[in-house]
Amino acid sequence: MSVSSDFEGELVVRTLEAAGIEAHVFSATARTLSWMIAPSRPIRVQVRRRDLERAREALEARRQELEQMDLESLEGLESEGASEISGRGSSFMSRVAILVLVLMILLIVATVVRGLFKSL
Repeated sequence: MSVSSDFEGELVVRTLEAAGIEAHVFSATARTLSWMIAPSRPIRVQVRRRDLERAREALEARRQELEQMDLESLEGLESEGASEISGRGSSFMSRVAILVLVLMILLIVATVVRGLFKSL
């Protein structure tokens, strides 16, 4: 499977490892050695062939989980001390930041899942 950034590769690997699937991202060394030759090469994430179907299922499950995530449940992440110091506007900005983060993760996971199905 290919991804477009180191961050996306690490996100995929961590998701798969959480599902008990061994995965590896090949990025930093390959990009360092080939920066002059092929700087736009995709970053590879690899799993064992026997784990491929489980990996697809784990990534799809994670994508669905993120889509169903209730942003209101994340409201408790803001500490009381921080909201007292920064005022009322911080709660709204925290929600906006969390929404942007969740949307970015959804985009990354959707791109990865699409890449998995294209590689079939």
